[in-house]
Amino acid sequence: MSFRNALIRIAADVIFLVRKGSCTRNDLKILVFSGTAGKTLARLAVRHALSQSGRTVIALPYGYTNELGIVLALLGIEEPIRLHSLRGLFRVLTGTAPKDAYVCIELGADWRSDTTWFTDRLAPHMVFLTDLDTVEWARPLRDILEDKGRLLAALSPEGPVILGRANPSLATLRSLARTSASDVRLVEFDFSDREVEILEGDSTRAVFRPRHGSFIPAHREALGHAITCLLILTNGTGGAQEVIDTYEPPSDRIRVSLQGGITVVSDTYKAVPYCVRSTLQYALSLPARRRIVVLSAMHPLLLDVQGHYARIAELLQDFDELYFVGPERAFGFLRAHEPRLQRVRPSGYAALAEKIRMSAVQGTQVTIKAAGRYRLAPLAEQIRLQAERRAVL
Repeated sequence: MSFRNALIRIAADVIFLVRKGSCTRNDLKILVFSGTAGKTLARLAVRHALSQSGRTVIALPYGYTNELGIVLALLGIEEPIRLHSLRGLFRVLTGTAPKDAYVCIELGADWRSDTTWFTDRLAPHMVFLTDLDTVEWARPLRDILEDKGRLLAALSPEGPVILGRANPSLATLRSLARTSASDVRLVEFDFSDREVEILEGDSTRAVFRPRHGSFIPAHREALGHAITCLLILTNGTGGAQEVIDTYEPPSDRIRVSLQGGITVVSDTYKAVPYCVRSTLQYALSLPARRRIVVLSAMHPLLLDVQGHYARIAELLQDFDELYFVGPERAFGFLRAHEPRLQRVRPSGYAALAEKIRMSAVQGTQVTIKAAGRYRLAPLAEQIRLQAERRAVL
């Protein structure tokens, strides 16, 4: 554990001890989202659905929730605070979540070990399982599955585990849920192009057919979690159409736009191996005459570094122009397998945007997949605006 993470855990321990009564109130319903990818999309979609139904929801505005973030959410403190300031200390000592609030928390990112801290102190009301990567890159898969099993075993009585049938690790997660608790309540959803089917055990609980809406797979999964949550709480799908009609995915997660014959696929939030592979595979599933890709180095990446870059290089073979942002060492790993790769420094983003504009013809796809630290969101937006101007001309 790093020094910073140790300080965070100590601060969380102290605050939880001082405010334990407020953090463990019986009226607070803790909804936990756990997985390699898709946690934030699912959390925000569920927050949206619950808010639309008139319920009080607490969800931190940022993604990864460490131990300190868990405590702050339970105290109803959604805005960033500074613990070393008098104002921050006052908020921690006096903050109280609204009565009967639903508290949405992300746990169990593959490189974090926050689940044990949570289950030693708290019990989730619902658990939403998102995509799980079975290829190790941060921690041993055994440890990750043990964390998830511990979380499922801590579920409140009758608390459901919600899981999408499009999850690539469906069988693994099903087995984990059933072995973690003998009486687990497993609720699954299948969100196809035409309907959402919600199943529990061997029975279909509901079938909901949206009036309209074409969603990319990641957004479909997030909405599936939200609609399933509504069904469990209300015993029906009333309000589901309104949730779909008013859903707006976050701008820094995966987005797809088509303007002026140019398709832009962008995701500039994080670049762990699973997310990079998934984004590239999705981009390759879309029709295109020409493909341009801008990638960043992968972070964090602690296990089998060269092997993971070799897997990414295999996917790059079907792209026509390839650009990379990141350290020389990571660039070298990819370049060893894909010699067409060109390295771009942050000072060259403007020139890269112009180069892409000049080479993009009708039917071109531009894919940008990067960690937030590389600040490629403005580049993605600039390319989208260029495509919009092309559509007007």
